[in-house]
Amino acid sequence: MGALARSMATTHLSGGHDVVLPQYFAKVDEITEFEGLARATGASFHEIVLLDNRQAAIDRFHHRARNTDDPWIRHHHRLLERAGGSAVLGAMYDNLLEVVRLRPATIVLPSAAGAVTKTYELLAEALTGRA
Repeated sequence: MGALARSMATTHLSGGHDVVLPQYFAKVDEITEFEGLARATGASFHEIVLLDNRQAAIDRFHHRARNTDDPWIRHHHRLLERAGGSAVLGAMYDNLLEVVRLRPATIVLPSAAGAVTKTYELLAEALTGRA
């Protein structure tokens, strides 16, 4: 995490606010850094992975890129395609599963295409300790 991001997150957490990182992290040290920051500011830390099966996750990434006008999403799709496309996404998926294995307290929630409301409900339950 960069110094600016660390400072912003620390300020926000110290003020009693939540910080949500909807990101892909496939390195344990990245996660432990965020966890340490939360603990240092007295905040709770929730590690939750929304997960579909491997092929569905790959297909969803490609579908999202094909069906958007968002230049940021299209840019990242082009970069990924140049790097190896579906093979890279598969490796990313496998790396994520390894991180989950190494961090057994991680809550893994199913996230199926089109099940936005159900996924949100599961996430809300996990965050409130009802999962």
